[in-house]
Amino acid sequence: MRYRDTLIVAAALLATPVMAGAASAEPRQRTVDYSDLDLSDARDAATLIERLDRASRAVCGGNPRNDPNYRASRHFVIEAFEECRAYAMSQAMAEFESPAVQHAYAQSGLNRVREG
Repeated sequence: MRYRDTLIVAAALLATPVMAGAASAEPRQRTVDYSDLDLSDARDAATLIERLDRASRAVCGGNPRNDPNYRASRHFVIEAFEECRAYAMSQAMAEFESPAVQHAYAQSGLNRVREG
């Protein structure tokens, strides 16, 4: 099966106005290249999940502790970040039918929203 070589991970930050850099309604995007991966291979599938996770974290504002509102609203900032990250990951994962990729995603635990 032939896969595309890149995927754009995007997150609309409309629901998380407290997050740094979320002042605009424009979604943030990050391109993830996976042209070097064999998505039927378990290790390469896990590598893809790591890349998608890094991209989803970046489009959702990076480390929530760096948000200027972190001290005053720690729980809200972390919750908003995790919801954004989970949404971005789920949107990206919808593009992959590979059983190895789906399995790696399920094994990663990234399909669950984390509590702060």
